Amino acid sequence: MIGTGPFRLARRDDRILTLEAHERYFKGRAFLDRIELWYMDGDVSSVDYGFYMEKEEQNRVCDKWHEERNVQYISLNANKLGPLGHKAFRKALRQIISPSEMVSELAGQRTAPAGGFLNRDLPPESGDDIGKLLAEGHYKGDPLLLYTFSEPDHREDASWIQKRCRRYGIAIEVCYMKADELMKEEVIAKADLIHDSATFSRSEEMSWLHLLLTENSFLHVHLPGGMAEEVRLDEG
Repeated sequence: MIGTGPFRLARRDDRILTLEAHERYFKGRAFLDRIELWYMDGDVSSVDYGFYMEKEEQNRVCDKWHEERNVQYISLNANKLGPLGHKAFRKALRQIISPSEMVSELAGQRTAPAGGFLNRDLPPESGDDIGKLLAEGHYKGDPLLLYTFSEPDHREDASWIQKRCRRYGIAIEVCYMKADELMKEEVIAKADLIHDSATFSRSEEMSWLHLLLTENSFLHVHLPGGMAEEVRLDEG
């Protein structure tokens, strides 16, 4: 298995085949860190916790649990001309697309509103007049392009966002796409907004950096010119 794909061969024997993410893959690092394919035979009772549990070792296994967080977010394209370049318009959009109201109205697996990727607490309501903010942001009624995936939960969120914005005179055109299409850098660059979700593991800071620095991630492509390299140098 020699090549330049998104995964590299880390281990191969009569028990396990292990693939690990190729950090320098030209299309961007894979979102999965590791893939394991296990061969099961009569000598192994079960597989868990990332290693083999031989029968004589099972009484030494200690359970450890960690809750992973899944955060819904909208990436704003800072490289496109238009209302998103105005701070007042972005502030208005943040108030309109209220995390608290989305969770309350849509419910389902949306368990709690979040103030940010790493900050779980919501900031205090600004109390700014949304109409005045839109006027300050020079919004002329031109539609914004919102790209998202075609799965049902993304469709539900995007429809809610579109209706919320319509109340305040903001036109949103929603485009639903398959993953292989939406992950193309040239497609990401065309969108004004992209709705997606991100999973944060035990090391939340590393998860955040991975989301920000992966070259084909929505946030990375939407960073204003030069900022992506500055962030990479700061973290390096």
